[in-house]
Amino acid sequence: MRAQSRTLPRLALFALSAVPLVVKVPYLWRAWAHSPLDRTHLNLYGALALVAICAAIAVLLRWHTAGTQAKGRIPAIALLGVFLAAYAGGIILDVNALQLIAAVGILWSAAWLALGRVAALLFAPAALFATLAVPGTLHWMRNISAAFAVTPRAAFTPVFTPRSQPGMLGREVPLAPALARFFRTSDAHQFTYANISNAVSALAVSIGGDIHEVHPATHCLRSGGWRIVSEKIVQIEHPNGGILEVDEAVADSFKGRMVIWIWYSSDEASTGSFLNFRRMYSKSARWRTYQVATSVGEGEEDLAAARLLLRRFLAREVRP
Repeated sequence: MRAQSRTLPRLALFALSAVPLVVKVPYLWRAWAHSPLDRTHLNLYGALALVAICAAIAVLLRWHTAGTQAKGRIPAIALLGVFLAAYAGGIILDVNALQLIAAVGILWSAAWLALGRVAALLFAPAALFATLAVPGTLHWMRNISAAFAVTPRAAFTPVFTPRSQPGMLGREVPLAPALARFFRTSDAHQFTYANISNAVSALAVSIGGDIHEVHPATHCLRSGGWRIVSEKIVQIEHPNGGILEVDEAVADSFKGRMVIWIWYSSDEASTGSFLNFRRMYSKSARWRTYQVATSVGEGEEDLAAARLLLRRFLAREVRP
């Protein structure tokens, strides 16, 4: 009877702590279904998390090490409060990754509170693997330092049309069905421009009512089979004067190698950092995202030439 009286509150605590993760299952399903890269991470790290959970439970049952100690409850309660606040912040900011990571933390803190510090240590690997399974986590681990170093710059919102680039013939390219389905509420247009010696592609998206339609471009490229050779924030001459910061990615695949410049802009400010964009984003402002790309060779001189072409393209100074 005494054991049952201890078990029921623990089960109730676990049930409540699982709710934040359960409500995100539809989002995880969409990520798994539509993003090959996210599907790979969810399958791999999700499986590792399940194995780690089973191993932790086996140890707890075999050696009966679970048990709460008063001196171990205070940090567990504090961590639970931190993760609950982070989850609430993720809802307010509408950031799925933050909600999911916080949801994992809530479950782990609940295990600590219900079963003690030894259980918390045993379940820690599972929490780590579950965090790595969250869509976008590995991307931000690679790029977080560069993202915070970016300073918002003057707005840059070019309008692309088939005739917008002097010295180049342009045409609008119909969006692939998958891309059209992805940008359900946004207004996306894709163009290709060429002259006798150069070719540039451009994607311009006026962001609609669903901010989650916009992902970091390199994350989407990886999902499409591209290997990201390098990625960094670079400063270029703003076509209207001053500095424009863009996210420069060099990617290759069996289709060849290309360099892409990505930036996000409202009518007031622009940034090359997706994280800064999400921080500054507001539904009350008109936000757009842009990508311009051209093919590039293997050498540094080739990269310098591609950068010059893209800079002239944005300034509309390309000559035949």
